[in-house]
Amino acid sequence: MEKVRKRKNKTGKFVLLIICLVFILVIFAFQLINVNIITVIGNKIYSEEIIKNIVGIHEKTNLFVYKLASKELNLEEYPYIENIDIKYRSFNNIDIVVTEKSVISYIPYMGKYLCLSKDGTVIDYTNDLQVNIPIVHGLSFNHFVIGDKLFTDDTDIFKAILEISHKMKKFGFKIDYIDFNYNDPEQIILKIDKISISIGNINDINRKFELLKDLIGKLPEGVEGTINLTDADERNIIFTPYNSK
Repeated sequence: MEKVRKRKNKTGKFVLLIICLVFILVIFAFQLINVNIITVIGNKIYSEEIIKNIVGIHEKTNLFVYKLASKELNLEEYPYIENIDIKYRSFNNIDIVVTEKSVISYIPYMGKYLCLSKDGTVIDYTNDLQVNIPIVHGLSFNHFVIGDKLFTDDTDIFKAILEISHKMKKFGFKIDYIDFNYNDPEQIILKIDKISISIGNINDINRKFELLKDLIGKLPEGVEGTINLTDADERNIIFTPYNSK
């Protein structure tokens, strides 16, 4: 009786092994005769072909083997990429989901521009600028390292840049420049089209942008001048045309 039981166990294991082998062979055969369906999502800076090369997946890649041998991606050469996630829909259908770092400002430095991300990290040094991202003037530093944070000491300046960037998107402004007074960081000037806006510091920044949006909406298009918005009180907002006497 014991021998019969052992013989049945061996037979069951053998059948299970055969089933597993057949399953693997079917997957391999399926991959050989089918082309992968690859959908790249979220990429704006890098092309689909570059993303495919980064992850090492192409139309004829065996996805079963790839998944078994998957390892952490090396993104050091691609500073704009924060993360890449691979989602398997079926044996030959995947989504490659790319999360790119967003640039909140450009900082001039020795003929080019540092690209600053939302966490204060320098992600690039280039002359290829994206639209609708402000250029920041009036900062002082001696060096930078791509991948490192620029403001390790003066975090108040970065906080101001981040706050202005958030409010710029919230209220739909296209801010061309953010000027910091190196001798007095509490005096921040924004440039929108042909209007210079003195906002002082970032205290009551949300209220200041509310008042600014309301005022600019009342000004003639293309007007040139200055706005004093250092006090978040609509009674104290002053617009002065450049040609006023």
